[in-house]
Amino acid sequence: MAKNDMIIVEVAYVTSAQQCLVALKVTQGCTILEVINQSGILENFPQLKQGCLQVGIFSKRCQLSDRVRAFDRIEIYRPLLIDPKEIRRKKALQNQKI
Repeated sequence: MAKNDMIIVEVAYVTSAQQCLVALKVTQGCTILEVINQSGILENFPQLKQGCLQVGIFSKRCQLSDRVRAFDRIEIYRPLLIDPKEIRRKKALQNQKI
């Protein structure tokens, strides 16, 4: 496969109210950030800030500078609303009261 060959990838982003999955053809060798920019998701979700995106490919955390491969699904992660440790702590306290 030559560097100029096109590959198919997907970009996924989910909010509490909406799911967005964009499939697109990109040049082989593109970075995750380049693919996200080409997908149009940043324009559709202005709350996403390019410099502080947390991303992964098929649930495995990645860097924006990582290269994509054919059929990768890039996932943009939302920040946690509540720390998981805090949730467990609250549940433990509730269970002690019972």
